[in-house]
Amino acid sequence: MPKDNILPPSVFILGAPKCGTTSLAWYLNQHPQVVEPKKKEPNFFSDDLPLQEVQTLDEYLHLFKKQKASERLSFEASTWYLYSEVAAKNIKNFDPDSKLIVLIRNPIEMVQSLHSQQLYNLHETIVDFEQAWYAQFTEERKGHWLLQYKKCCETGTQLSRLLATVDKSKLKVILFDDLKSNPERVFLDVQSFV
Repeated sequence: MPKDNILPPSVFILGAPKCGTTSLAWYLNQHPQVVEPKKKEPNFFSDDLPLQEVQTLDEYLHLFKKQKASERLSFEASTWYLYSEVAAKNIKNFDPDSKLIVLIRNPIEMVQSLHSQQLYNLHETIVDFEQAWYAQFTEERKGHWLLQYKKCCETGTQLSRLLATVDKSKLKVILFDDLKSNPERVFLDVQSFV
């Protein structure tokens, strides 16, 4: 058994915001053989973004302490890993055999949902989506990466970067609509994949 009952994650959900990362993580947490991380979305491997909840590898690994002997798998889900330009490379360096799951959705729905979330989180002050969309291109907002809706929702570009970094056999892409319409089937597919 690993030191201090730590079971390092071997599965990573590379979320895109508003694409079902939290839902899939919740489903996985219900499985009796899965270690539930102590902190949701640590974003440890996206060190190019100001989001990291933990700073050292030791702190990170302690999020995955086994509570029961039956636990055999641990995973991590961070919404901004797909957006990050370095997370996939950092995860691959951490564990070259890790399995990666990506959730994506229609970018138009995604960007509107992200705008609503940023309003709710008080990052966004412009209520009208169209105005917020055009505001992202202003000089005033260029430094606010959370309000760069276009870049945040460019999942095609992000997937291309990911595919250039990881082994395709270790990657599973899930559409948000599939998760929403048939979560049981998606969960069974994920179980088979991991």
